[in-house]
Amino acid sequence: MPETVDFEVFCLRQNTALIRMLTLYCGDREVARDLAQETLARAWVHWRKVRKMDRADLWLRRVAVNLANSHFRHVRVERSARSQLLGAAEEWRDGADAAAAMVVRTALLHLTPRQRESVVLRFMDDLSVEQTASVMRCSEGTVKKLTARALVALREQIGIDFEVPQDA
Repeated sequence: MPETVDFEVFCLRQNTALIRMLTLYCGDREVARDLAQETLARAWVHWRKVRKMDRADLWLRRVAVNLANSHFRHVRVERSARSQLLGAAEEWRDGADAAAAMVVRTALLHLTPRQRESVVLRFMDDLSVEQTASVMRCSEGTVKKLTARALVALREQIGIDFEVPQDA
């Protein structure tokens, strides 16, 4: 029974952040909820191993990103997400201006999947360069390069001149 209780606590702690990260990565809140649920189901299957990890949350994000990438390959979410943006604008509101949120979501969809992943993990999920590299399974230098290029592209698309952080 304690194993089940530990898992429930883990899920309650991780679910909201996982849905938020996947919503930004996928561009669709419903897809994000489904992927988050599948991610947590996989955590249960591997719970004996996962519960012993120092940073099980990073393992969870890696699984979530892998599931999202599989989803992209099978359903071509990017095309359908663009057509759903207008209908999803009302759903997006978490205190943010709907028009600004839609502009950011559209700009994120124009990035490469790896650039989008680095930006979402670094700035929307507030992970460090080191943690992002761990989740993305690449070097810290690759994270910095992907993030810097993504920020330049976002600056051009959105039309706002913001500084690219030195540690991006």
